[in-house]
Amino acid sequence: MSEKVTVILTSYNKPQSIGKSIESVLDQSFEDWELFIMDDGSNADTQNVIASYLEDSRIRYYNSGISDSDRYKTTRYATLINEAIEKSSGMYITYLTDDSFYFPDRLSEMVSYLKEHPKAEVVYSNQEVRVMNHHYKTTSQFIRKTRGVIRDPQNTVDHCSVMHTRSLAEKVKKEHGSYWDDHPQYWHNGDAAFWARLSAFVDFYPLPQTLDATIKTPGSFQRLNQYLPHHLPTGTLIKGLRDDVYMIDHERRRQIEQEAFEALKYRIEDVVEVPDPTLYKYLEGIPVTKQSLGEAAVFPTNRFVTTKKRSTIYYIEGNQKRQVVNRKVWKKFRIQEKEILLVSERVLNEFQTGEPIFPIISAKNLVPNGFVFKYETNLYISDNHQLLLIPPRVAQKLKLSKRVPIELARSEFASIPKGQPLEWKLSMLMP
Repeated sequence: MSEKVTVILTSYNKPQSIGKSIESVLDQSFEDWELFIMDDGSNADTQNVIASYLEDSRIRYYNSGISDSDRYKTTRYATLINEAIEKSSGMYITYLTDDSFYFPDRLSEMVSYLKEHPKAEVVYSNQEVRVMNHHYKTTSQFIRKTRGVIRDPQNTVDHCSVMHTRSLAEKVKKEHGSYWDDHPQYWHNGDAAFWARLSAFVDFYPLPQTLDATIKTPGSFQRLNQYLPHHLPTGTLIKGLRDDVYMIDHERRRQIEQEAFEALKYRIEDVVEVPDPTLYKYLEGIPVTKQSLGEAAVFPTNRFVTTKKRSTIYYIEGNQKRQVVNRKVWKKFRIQEKEILLVSERVLNEFQTGEPIFPIISAKNLVPNGFVFKYETNLYISDNHQLLLIPPRVAQKLKLSKRVPIELARSEFASIPKGQPLEWKLSMLMP
């Protein structure tokens, strides 16, 4: 049987680095390989880079054509890998991403080890990790070292550092009905889910060499996804890989035009960068435009407003205006005059009248949404008139740790309903 190696390269919107990934395969000292470029509907820039390498007959290119609204439904790279394995013919299977690359002897070293050690069906190597900024300049780097022969590689071994036999992959499919588990819960660590399947059969054997490198940029999926909770509170400002900014408004994403962004006195430093699957799992709502400020029905939520004729301040929640009853509320909720928006009398009158906001929170009045509170040592955010616990790293991810929290008295804390905590969970997938 041929010792051909199947290399599966998954790709999504990385025109700056995918060329280096492809070239690293072309430059291998071991030449009996086939490369499957599995692109997940990337932009034109990325597709143009890929197209420039397709003259080599060993390279096969597939574009999923996935719609943005379907991206969150499966762990996309696992779905693409499963499709590639079905189409491939190599005796050995190995992986690559569009922000990683091989060193020239990567394939030859791994194939040689598997040939010389028949009992080994999976090998892995050291990996060079390069941390880069937005301009693709290296800010730091280190070597992720092997840990000997292991049976628990989950969340330790990167899939770009692994090669395994086809026969082992077929055992996994026979046992589970698929190769990789593409359930969406494994978006962050799909390789760990696959390692759990492999390690149920065999150990992972180490190679002492550093045979690949991976690039970690601010736009890398794991960096965008880490500590991001499943639910984003209303009022959260987010952006995906493109420049468009959105506001989460009751489980919908509303694109904010630049002119409206400035008029609403939003700050770019408060925008949370998220991976595209997270962005697109929220259905698109009515855009926020400059004209939106003149219509109560589409006015952005969680903003303080007033008019030229009034000294009274109101907090907009949905289609309701909640009066700020006195200056004690200003102090309690740290209202800053520069954040108050000026609207017309007509627009203000179009809002329904909601419950006033008082300086002391009790069971008799609803806690206003979108504020960060502190009780004892814990942080909370108010959403849907409930308190949601925010672990420190989640608070930092959502740019909430920058805010000065509102201290709650014991009676106030007890009076406010509690919702589900905003947690980020990583499946450890231990055997």
